[in-house]
Amino acid sequence: MSVIRKAVLGALGVAAGATAVKAALYVPKKKDFGTATEEMVDAKRCQEHLSKAISIPTVSYPDKEKIDFTQFDKFHAFLEEAFPLIHKTLKKEVIQEASLIYHWKGTRDDLEPIALLAH
Repeated sequence: MSVIRKAVLGALGVAAGATAVKAALYVPKKKDFGTATEEMVDAKRCQEHLSKAISIPTVSYPDKEKIDFTQFDKFHAFLEEAFPLIHKTLKKEVIQEASLIYHWKGTRDDLEPIALLAH
């Protein structure tokens, strides 16, 4: 093996070792978001909403001909009835006839966007 090849492999080994040590010792900076206020949750209302939501058979299939889109329309109507403030405040977008995306515009453009997903 040539001297140059040994030197390159040695340098790569040192770099890999240094990177591994740095990664093992890395501690991210903690952000102080303040103290969260206690959330008041109406458990009975949550149970009722979940019960109604899962009673609507929104079933998807790869073959669109098998999908009963009227059930998705019922589910969308339920969401509007159950969560009127969401539908008043957020912009709703219907994707592929049944999926929903809600856009919630923030007040601070300096913050990164987030995505909250559910299935």
